[in-house]
Amino acid sequence: FKIEPGLITKRPRKIEDAQETTFEFFRLMGLDSLQFPKGKNVIKKLKFENGQTVEADSVSSAELIEVDYYFADFDKLPVVYTKKGSSPVFALVANEKVVYAKKEISNIDLFRFATYPIKPISQAWDELKAGGGFFNSQNTSTTIKIKEIKLGYAIGLKNNLYIQPSYLFFGEGDFIAFVPAVS
Repeated sequence: FKIEPGLITKRPRKIEDAQETTFEFFRLMGLDSLQFPKGKNVIKKLKFENGQTVEADSVSSAELIEVDYYFADFDKLPVVYTKKGSSPVFALVANEKVVYAKKEISNIDLFRFATYPIKPISQAWDELKAGGGFFNSQNTSTTIKIKEIKLGYAIGLKNNLYIQPSYLFFGEGDFIAFVPAVS
């Protein structure tokens, strides 16, 4: 998508206004606020530079506010996306109005359950050390410092009917490695 800088006539005033504007916009568009709650969003302040949008240092230097919504925790376990920084629901706000929005969510059946055996965490750790698993971003380093391991769910952005139980290995710089938890 491309937004013409000349269409932006007023700078954003407050991040909270942009959050409220996008939340109300998506509510009217039928977004389930239990799956994508108000409190589970990420804000980006953007400005135009050399014909592109780049992150701004402050609200006063921003020309757009991007509000990205993420899936709520499920069964008290975190839900993370398999691609870093990808949100299936986001909007850009300028002039106190939504100027661009995207809502591309899978029709996940959250109330259809099945029981599967879960592999031990030691097995998932061994798989990760052997090069198995999936990563939310490219890593150029030969070593990754894992700071935390949790059981949670991994979700892709398209064509997913289910969320997958996974061991989530959290590293530095928002790095996450996913190893399927189901045996």
